[in-house]
Amino acid sequence: MLGFAVVRQLALGFSVLATHRDGRCPGFDYPGFWSRSLATALAGQMLCARGRVLSPEEGFTCGLLCDIGSLALASLHPEAYGELLASGLDGGERLVAERERFGTDRIELTAALLEDWRLPRVFVDAVFHSDQPERAGFEPGSRARRLADSVGLARLIGQSFTAEATARERLVAPVLSRSAQFGIDPTELPAFYEMLGEAWKRWGGVLSLDLGPAPAFEVPDPGVGLAPAGPEHAIELEATDPGVTLAPSPEVERSVAVAGRRSGLRLSVAGDVDALEPGLLSLLEAAGHECRRFKGEPEALEAMLSELPDGVLLAADSAGALEAGCARLRETAIGARVYVLGLLPAAEVGTLAEEASLAVMPADAGPDDVLPAPFTTFSVGLRLRTLRRALARREGARRTHEDTRRLATELSVANRRLRRAALVDALTGLPNRRYAIDRLEQEWSSALRHARALSCLAINVDAMPEGGGHSAADRALAMLAGVLRDGVRAHDVLCRIGDTRFLAIAPVTDGPGAVEFANRLRDSVTRRFGAGDGESSAPIQARGLTVSIGVATMAKNLRDPESLLQLAESALQTARSAGSGQVYAAG
Repeated sequence: MLGFAVVRQLALGFSVLATHRDGRCPGFDYPGFWSRSLATALAGQMLCARGRVLSPEEGFTCGLLCDIGSLALASLHPEAYGELLASGLDGGERLVAERERFGTDRIELTAALLEDWRLPRVFVDAVFHSDQPERAGFEPGSRARRLADSVGLARLIGQSFTAEATARERLVAPVLSRSAQFGIDPTELPAFYEMLGEAWKRWGGVLSLDLGPAPAFEVPDPGVGLAPAGPEHAIELEATDPGVTLAPSPEVERSVAVAGRRSGLRLSVAGDVDALEPGLLSLLEAAGHECRRFKGEPEALEAMLSELPDGVLLAADSAGALEAGCARLRETAIGARVYVLGLLPAAEVGTLAEEASLAVMPADAGPDDVLPAPFTTFSVGLRLRTLRRALARREGARRTHEDTRRLATELSVANRRLRRAALVDALTGLPNRRYAIDRLEQEWSSALRHARALSCLAINVDAMPEGGGHSAADRALAMLAGVLRDGVRAHDVLCRIGDTRFLAIAPVTDGPGAVEFANRLRDSVTRRFGAGDGESSAPIQARGLTVSIGVATMAKNLRDPESLLQLAESALQTARSAGSGQVYAAG
């Protein structure tokens, strides 16, 4: 039985798919996007079931929404994003262009939307870092790291699964490499792809997606070398894929003011109009309107599923027949919102008026207007003018909705940036003290839960260089932060917690390992800021800068993360009292 949170996440994913099957961004491959997203979702589901990282349903949601930022850009800025896609930029260049033009990129926008939709933080972080999970600072073997690895591999499989033959061949080596890291033997991949293909086609039918044939995975000869997995191998599909077709979404078609782009209206005509007025349709077509004739409302309704008209002309020989036909149209979501102009003999219009009661007529029943026969040019033109106004109001509502949605998305991105700014030191770009305390509490809990070691390194500049004023000191601190950042390992966390004070959190590191780590950091700083010419590349004013480091390791006598931090601070004071460039380990 699925929990409420899982059901909510699945409903969210399907809701996004249902309302964005198609769109107005030229050059954005909507069918290809959803084809790839569905393959990624199913791959994520299978990988999570295999690796037991989280529930398969949650893996499906992460995969389905992991590139939702690109769809958001296409929806919020259709013309501008279409121009960017037409430029042919790809990979990192496209990300840079997105940030320059829209103030954000598809990866950041994806994270902002997932946060705004209240998905768990671990999901957001995993999706955000799925291209390069090794650089995210996740603890090795942690749920966040395993989930990021799962989403990253699922994205790669989704790309290879829906790519053209040439691009798929280029992705074989990265898929093999990433799969091996995930514990999947190359001989398992053909069966994995076969299962994925079966599920892909089955889900495509459920979701009404035209997916085309499912590809097979061919294992290369043993002599073929594997390229390292990485973002440089994440090949983007072409902006347009002529091999995939999908009927336009009625929801999107309905929201577009077709009348504003054409001189005439697109009308569906149901019933025997010629029996009422033989020349009406010829008159409409001569005026530039497109009239599609159907025997009755069932046939017209079926045609609406693929091509929604601007309005429906429903002809009937009696008021009862008109009401019955409208009722059948209004029973469906599409028919309930389409403009219906009823065509009746004049005598029947009076009958319809007598039977209608203002107190009982529901807003979603019956025609929007009735035109009595015989028709005049004026009466027909008057009704078509009313139809155009209804379409114009609908277009205005759509634009208002899009503007509201754009503002909401921009607000989500801004809020995410503000939250990040509150946790990042502006000078060095490192996490600040607030983040350090929160992260230390997380690592402390993880170490207790998994019975792992945890160490802290309190780092302080012994003396700031003299001369050059504040700007020189700021440059020295920024350079020092870079040296320390280069010296920490992928799973370590480096923060600036004071003016000249830094903290390195070292998960899965015992006392001797932490001392070795501290000595390595101290030596790298000494080399970079050496007083002599040597290897130093520091400015003259920063020459001779050194650091002292206090080391503390988690022990049974420590009550909480704060006590570990205090122990590291105490060890730092001992190191500083012994002179410059010293390392001291507590206890």
